Amino acid sequence: MSERIHLSEWKHENGRIKLIYRDGDFFYVNKEDFDRAFGCIVSGEKEEIKRDFEQKID
Repeated sequence: MSERIHLSEWKHENGRIKLIYRDGDFFYVNKEDFDRAFGCIVSGEKEEIKRDFEQKID
């Protein structure tokens, strides 16, 4: 069984939210998604949140 990786902290950056995980990985989500799904995002497993909410940087 693999270890579940959860959110360590988040930061507002340029109108989006940077999610930083306990394993050092990070990615960005849309601020509106973060506000709307806050409970899910802060308590969910990294791979699930990444799959459902990651905002790709152009």
